Amino acid sequence: MRILHFSDAHFGSKDNGFGDYESTHYYIDEVTRKSDPNVILNLLKTKFKPNQIDLIVDSGDIGWSGVKDDYDLAIPLYEGLMKYFKDATIVIIPGNHDVQFSKIESKDKQDNYLNFIKKLYGKKNSILTFHFMKTKIGIP
Repeated sequence: MRILHFSDAHFGSKDNGFGDYESTHYYIDEVTRKSDPNVILNLLKTKFKPNQIDLIVDSGDIGWSGVKDDYDLAIPLYEGLMKYFKDATIVIIPGNHDVQFSKIESKDKQDNYLNFIKKLYGKKNSILTFHFMKTKIGIP
């Protein structure tokens, strides 16, 4: 079994201290300087043929702050992975930037991650993730 593992992409942006927002990761278009998740996908395409990966594991922190915009930036990468490595199983595990494991302060943060998963896998395939989150970490 050939496994591709990555983690801590941190899609999103943060205040750089001067009132401007900058990318929280290095996956940016060199010309426009804007976030470009295809940078990762294009790199993987140069290293691997579609049939060379059996399992893709992302062990969390897809987003920087858990807001919808973080996951909107990430969607093209995961859709591209699913299309290019079409026979590979993709497992996505939430990290501390994706889900608050303490008392739920913002339900929206949890919803943004769940909506990201639903968008990728479809509602039916998201049930296991939602069930785990609901029973194991107490999301209402």
